[in-house]
Amino acid sequence: MPLSPGDPVRVLMTRWPDRPHSAFTGAWLGADEHGDWVGARAGTPCSRGGNRYAAASDWVTLLAPDAWWRAGFYDPTTTSEVYVDIATPCVWDGSAVTCVDLDLDVVRQVGGAVLVADEDEFEAHAPAYPPDVVTAARATVQEVRAALGAGAAPYDGSHRPWLEALRTRVPA
Repeated sequence: MPLSPGDPVRVLMTRWPDRPHSAFTGAWLGADEHGDWVGARAGTPCSRGGNRYAAASDWVTLLAPDAWWRAGFYDPTTTSEVYVDIATPCVWDGSAVTCVDLDLDVVRQVGGAVLVADEDEFEAHAPAYPPDVVTAARATVQEVRAALGAGAAPYDGSHRPWLEALRTRVPA
């Protein structure tokens, strides 16, 4: 099913192998050389770990084909500019997309510091993951950390036109 700008997209993350973890419905904004962009406005209902909350800011999510990550870009932000979930490649089913969150996160904070979060969770869960998944997750952390630190694409401001498209196409 082809998507048009503004179409709703359900973004789901599970925990290994298929337990619900987080979800939101955003608007498909379009695609570029980096992948598909889905945006959501401040106040969007979200769920994570069984808790429901309203998003604090506008954000766009990049869903790159075959990537072992999913990236969120937030504006305005008080702590994290970019939050990258290390996850299995996304699987699209019509207007819904799902990936498995592999615990690890790479975050670029306001001010530019890049951190890796939840390494303890990953180590606790890694014995349940197939060895190729563990290897891919660890390698992806290093790649994303280096790219975030260097401000390399897609972490170089590539999200800004999509954030503007969100604000133009989706009412607050």
